[in-house]
Amino acid sequence: MARPVVAPLRREQILNGLFRAIARKGFAACSVSDIAREAKLPRGILHYYFRSKEEMLAALMRSLGEAHLSALDAYRARFADPLERLLAVLTFHLAPSDARSRDTTRVWIEYWGYGLQERRVREAVRLVQAGLRRRLTEDLAEIRRRRGGTFEPAAMAVLVLSLVEGPLLQRLYDEGAFSSRALLVAARRWLGSMLSPRRAGAVRKGNRR
Repeated sequence: MARPVVAPLRREQILNGLFRAIARKGFAACSVSDIAREAKLPRGILHYYFRSKEEMLAALMRSLGEAHLSALDAYRARFADPLERLLAVLTFHLAPSDARSRDTTRVWIEYWGYGLQERRVREAVRLVQAGLRRRLTEDLAEIRRRRGGTFEPAAMAVLVLSLVEGPLLQRLYDEGAFSSRALLVAARRWLGSMLSPRRAGAVRKGNRR
């Protein structure tokens, strides 16, 4: 039996190896041997801690998801204004990326695809997306209380999250397709317009015609 202090470190080492293997080859193409090689561990140790690749993937998703939401919360905490906190979610995800963040995006895309087949992975993805929507909904509800408006915070949160996930997917396939700075400026202007009381009043008048 693994010593209590060693077990978490070994699991983390294995999950880091899985992360690198997915970033290099994709989940479907990487073997347990590939993961062991990236983790710099004997293959047999992987089977001691995880029964299958799918179990490893679900564990990695939970680990990355928790770390991601924790880092996002720390970044959002810098801003007192709810609109600035909302925009911080976009900046956090869409600011110019380094190699690690590009690898993370690829791993997330793998999750989205494989989650359609594997229940544990799908549940892990759902929890992260639910956490993001909850944070966005809270900020949007506070914006509505302070500034007025008739938008539904939970529904608007889905649209705001699409401003994150859509560009991430596009950037993965065509990294030079757009400027992150220009995208963030456009998103800020669009959100400011959509969430303004004046805009809400115009929408109500249009719906009555």
